[in-house]
Amino acid sequence: MKRLWRWVRRGLLVLLVAVLGLLSPVAWVELTCKGRLLASAHVPLVAPEWQRPASRSVMTYPEWHIVHAYEDYAAVIATGAPQDYAFLPAIGQFWGSLCALTQVAATQGGGRRADAADGLYHRRQFHRRTAGQSRL
Repeated sequence: MKRLWRWVRRGLLVLLVAVLGLLSPVAWVELTCKGRLLASAHVPLVAPEWQRPASRSVMTYPEWHIVHAYEDYAAVIATGAPQDYAFLPAIGQFWGSLCALTQVAATQGGGRRADAADGLYHRRQFHRRTAGQSRL
């Protein structure tokens, strides 16, 4: 019974180390990648309700990074074995770019948190405006 308990503890320790290892890039980006809001002399050409925050445009890059990673992976497996793809460098490039882009987005008045909150606000407003119309 002691031997079983020892293996269970070792397994839990390995699981804990694996989870912490997987969460460490997320924690690094969330805790260390900050930026400072800079004043801008930019004068928009469109009305405020039609404007898209510049930080949102910057933050679409990680989505495209994922799309191109799949294309790169498909190119590798078309001519070779799946294990020939450089998974760890691709993951490192994604998280490294996400940190730099978060800092740039913060200088433009946004970032993931601000944009997510803004999107949630607009979805709620849309729901409030249309919920009454859809009821019979």
